[in-house]
Amino acid sequence: MKRIDKFVAYMQKEKKTSETIKSYRYHLDYFINTNPRGDKYSYGDLTKVLEKESSRGAYRVFVAAVKLYYQFLLEHGYRNDNPARLIKLGSRKEHFVQFQELLTRDELEELLTSRENRYNDTIERNQVIISFLIYQGLTSQEITNIKVDDIDLDACTVKIRKTAMNKKRVMGLKPKQIMPLTKYMEIRDDLNRYSHKSLLMSTRNQPYTVDAINRMLGQLKHLIPGKKVNATTIRQSVIANWLNADKIELGDVQLLAGHRYPSSTIRYRRADPEEKRKLINNFHPLAS
Repeated sequence: MKRIDKFVAYMQKEKKTSETIKSYRYHLDYFINTNPRGDKYSYGDLTKVLEKESSRGAYRVFVAAVKLYYQFLLEHGYRNDNPARLIKLGSRKEHFVQFQELLTRDELEELLTSRENRYNDTIERNQVIISFLIYQGLTSQEITNIKVDDIDLDACTVKIRKTAMNKKRVMGLKPKQIMPLTKYMEIRDDLNRYSHKSLLMSTRNQPYTVDAINRMLGQLKHLIPGKKVNATTIRQSVIANWLNADKIELGDVQLLAGHRYPSSTIRYRRADPEEKRKLINNFHPLAS
């Protein structure tokens, strides 16, 4: 029995109506014919296909058929994962990134190189914090959640822990980050009399907080006149640079940013407003 026929039998077992089965079969025939290696696609491969087909008629049915097909492949042992699992459809209030408010890469670097520190023993710590903001695009919460054991200087990686908004991930460290991190970790014990596990410590021997990061960034506003300098704007700027300047694929940027859904990432792509509206509507997740 051909795999598509097995899929039809699977839909019958799932009690899909004859009309739904006919429609899904039509869309799957198209998907398989235009993507002969689709059974082996990664999540990134699949998001590129769906983005390309976003103007297709009955697009939402097409995506629903593809999603069910990958679930079929998983349950019948053709794959050990379902790359379509997180791709869901729905509608939401539109929210577009205000690109005119974002920082350029040179402006981001200015935040790191022009920092004047209040205390000598916080120079490396503040450089570490800003580097996490401008190179990994982390949120303040993600930064304060980093533990000493999350840093691997040998592998040049940092483990980012899951938050209520973002997924956990492991990210590479830039060469410029290694020396400040090494120096900071050498002096960190002097700021950590109570054996805290947090990487970042205050001068009062307590784990560094989100509010403390916000206060520190507030002292940098004069460096970029006319633009907001805060953790949110910096993160948005980094993600936008990944997509638009570095031309990193959408699926890869989603992973770097820790976004749960591609709709969160698409907002950072510079595009015609109507095109972006279609992309957001197509990829927006809706809990099932």
